[in-house]
This record gives sequence, structure tokens and C-alpha cells, in this order.
Amino acid sequence: MKNCSWLIVFMLAISLMAQPYNATLQEVADWSGWSVIVVENGLISTVTVPAIGARVMQYNLGENQFIFRNTSLNGKTYTPANTGSWYNFGGFKNWPAPQNDPGRWGWPPPPTLDYGNYTTEILTNTADSVKIQVTSPIEQWRTPDLQFIRIMTVFKNSSRVRMEQFLVNHATSVQDWSVWDITQTIVHHPGQQDYDNFWVYFPLNPNSKFGSEGVSWSSNFGGKPNILNYGEVAPGIFGVQYAREQKKVFADVPVGWICFADLDSEVAYIKTFDVVEGATYPDNGGIDQLYTSSAGDYFEVEVTGPIEDIPADGGQISLTINWWAARVKGPILSVNSVGAVNQYLKIQSGVLTGNFGVFHVGKAKILILDADGQILTESSEMEVSPLQNLALSESITIPANAERIELRVYSPDGTEIGTLDGNTIADMISSIEYHPDVPASCELFQNYPNPFNANTLISYQLTREVKIKLSVSDALGREVDILANQVQKAGQYRLNWNADHLESGIYFIKLVAGNDTMVRKCLLIK
Repeated sequence: MKNCSWLIVFMLAISLMAQPYNATLQEVADWSGWSVIVVENGLISTVTVPAIGARVMQYNLGENQFIFRNTSLNGKTYTPANTGSWYNFGGFKNWPAPQNDPGRWGWPPPPTLDYGNYTTEILTNTADSVKIQVTSPIEQWRTPDLQFIRIMTVFKNSSRVRMEQFLVNHATSVQDWSVWDITQTIVHHPGQQDYDNFWVYFPLNPNSKFGSEGVSWSSNFGGKPNILNYGEVAPGIFGVQYAREQKKVFADVPVGWICFADLDSEVAYIKTFDVVEGATYPDNGGIDQLYTSSAGDYFEVEVTGPIEDIPADGGQISLTINWWAARVKGPILSVNSVGAVNQYLKIQSGVLTGNFGVFHVGKAKILILDADGQILTESSEMEVSPLQNLALSESITIPANAERIELRVYSPDGTEIGTLDGNTIADMISSIEYHPDVPASCELFQNYPNPFNANTLISYQLTREVKIKLSVSDALGREVDILANQVQKAGQYRLNWNADHLESGIYFIKLVAGNDTMVRKCLLIK
């Protein structure tokens, strides 16, 4: 196996792997007035409060906070009663769904399940993993005879937390329900009102039952927002920015993930889960759900499982969610169990770039493979961690028989965890499309469409082989993008320019081909 020389630009702590990120458990008698269970591994920390519905009141990546906590209720507990009261402690919780279908519970949530005193059992407590089980009392009023059981597992060397959630039916007849997974998240940093830093992203279903927009806005909260920034932030990815407006949106996602992003801190918190094809989901198929409060308090990032029959006398259904966290920019374009993608691997002017958040402590390598999947060359090992963003910018030489490039992640002992990103080399360089027909003149054409929103097609043609530079400048003459800087053959070229990273305004596309210079003005409108 050959090695090659790689120039790699990325941020890494000096000793990411100097310490073992072992899982630990601690029972704390007084944490903001509650008796809690703290589980951590040096990367992430969780805090579970059994006395208030076993809410998880903390899931932090390092010092960065994810979960909203209503500090006005610190230390308080309540005896569940069918009084119509609702105690919003914040945190992570479970409810049964649907809520408002005929014969269902309406509002407020079932009190025993929502803020009752859960029992706790420690199932595993080792350096490799810590597993705790919490069990609710049996609900008496709003959803009679239902009980929740949750098993939370924290792992070594990873930001992963596995949440196995069970809904148990103690009635003497079958009941049909769904498990509803809810996390209230922060929407500003302490002492600030930086609400515009906080977004939620999820994938859109191209065949959505909600129509071309791919989402449905709840009529209970007035339909579409007036002030929220929302929409397709990248092809196939929907984003919602926090604003002080009470709204709720549903999506029938094709792939099971939803991401909360703190853009200022460049941290993403992500839930992944299985989507069951053909199953019936509550809220007309709203698998991913997002609620934004009007008081500047929190987002609610929600996931629902399928509505299923629960057998009588102790039968149960379940929904398993995996939580992940990593330092990475938004928006998030793709997620798997290895990490999150902010920018896919691509090659431009002989440079391989990409931007990622990795969910595991370990090592990463770039591999170049042939058509049979055999490794032709590989990079040196890069230490990776959820605590550090992985930004690649590499000068690369591609062997003649190369077919594919992959970014793979390995555990500290060298065991392969998986492929974070990978594609054929042809697809990675397809941003510049070449046609060998020799034109009569050298020309830069007007981009199309113009004006445009994020993406536009740029076309040009060359009469001879020549060194070219294709760049974009803003209205002040500052160069903001270099799209090509290389020798090209005579022929016709076109490429897609994505300007999502730029603000709305006038820009100038400039082609320098030998002694010829051509400029086109374009307008970006977001």
C-alpha cells in the first residue's frame, strides 16, 4: 500500500488522544436542588433527574450547552394529579402520541408520565459504557394504564448517547400509540440575545405528502411564520432559524435525522433514528417536528415513532434515538453514525476540500480507490475528536486508474468505525463540465439564472489551451471566490457556482484567459 504526501489544514488539539475518554457515573445529591445521576466521558456530560419524569437536563459537548432548563423551577418536584397544571422544567422528556386525535389526551400532558417520580436502576457501569434504566409510575388519568421505560447508554470515546424508549400497556385490551421524543433546547448564549445564531436542520422528502415545500405548518399556531427565517438552505435540506414566534413545523423526512446547530460556537447536536417505510405516524406523518416558543425561551426538537398496537397486559413498543454532538459549521447536509457533513468532499483546481464534524475520538484517513475498491493511496493519519472541527484543504494528485475518494474514521486502536463521506472522482470534479468542441471565440457568458438565489450556472469557452483563472469579486473589488485556476484545453466549459456563503448583493464574475479578460455582473438575492 503506497503513501503519498498530503497538505492537510485542520484544527486539532495537541493531545486529543492523550487521555482515555472512559464512561463514568456519579450520583449527586444536590444538583440545582435535585438528586441526579451524572454520566460523562470527558467529551459529553448528561444529567438525569428521576424525581421529575427522569428528565435529562443536560447534554453538553465540553462546556457548550444544548438543553434548555427552566431555572425558576430548580429543585422543585410535584405530586402528579389530574388538575390541568403543567410544569415546564425544560430538558428532554417523552410523551405518548398522538395528542389531539379523538379520544386522545389533549392538553396538558399525562402528569404521571410527564413529571412523576421515576425509579432508577443502573444496568451497566464500566469504562466502556454506562447504562441506566428509568421507569415511570403507571399513568392513571389522561392515558390510563400507560408506562414509560427509558434506557440511556453513554459510550467510551464518543459523543453518542443511545436512548431506548419503551411505552408499556398495562391495560387488559390493546392500545395504539406512538412514542414522542422531545428536547427543549437553548436559543441564546448566557447574558446575550443572539437568537439568530441558533438553527435546526433536517432532510426534505422529495416525495413529501406535504407538497413541494416538504413541510407542514401547524394551524394551531397560526400556520406559516411571519418573522422566522426558514426554507431550503441547501439542496434537500430545510432550515429554521430561531425567532420569538410561536410556530410548529412537521416534516415526513426520508432519512432519520434532525440537527440543532449553534452557529456562533460551531457546534451541532443531532438525533438519528430509523424511519419505517409505510408506517403511520402522528400529525399526518410529521416524523421530525420543531416547535419554536414566542418568549425567547427554547426550541423544541421532536421526533415521533410510528403509531403501533401495544399488546395488553404488559406489551410494549419502542423508539430508539441516538444523540450525537460535534464541532462543525452549519448548515448540516448529511449525517451518519460516523459524523456530520457541512461540506462534501470536492476537488477544485487540484485541491480536495471538505468540512466535517466527527462523533468519535480516533483517527481519520483519506483513501483513493480503484474501480474494484482497492486502495491505491492513502493519507497519513489525522487525529479526530468531537471536540474539534475537521476542515480539509489538500493538494492532491489522482492516479490514472483512480475511481473513488473516501474519508474513513478509525478507533484509537485502528478498528474501522466507518466512512464519513465518499464519492466517485467524476462526481467530485463535475462542478467543471468540459466539452471538447472548439469554438470560434473566447467568451464568458452571462450566468443563468440571474438574479439567483445561492446557485447559478456559469458558462465560458476557450479557443486554445491556456492558463485561466475564473474568480468572483464583490462590489468593492474584493475577491470572494476562485472557481478555477489552472491550464485548460480549448473547448466549452460550464460549472455550478454555489454562493450560499455570501450575502445578497452585486458580484462580478471574471475570466482571465491568457491576455484576455472578461467580466459579467450578477445579482445574488437571498
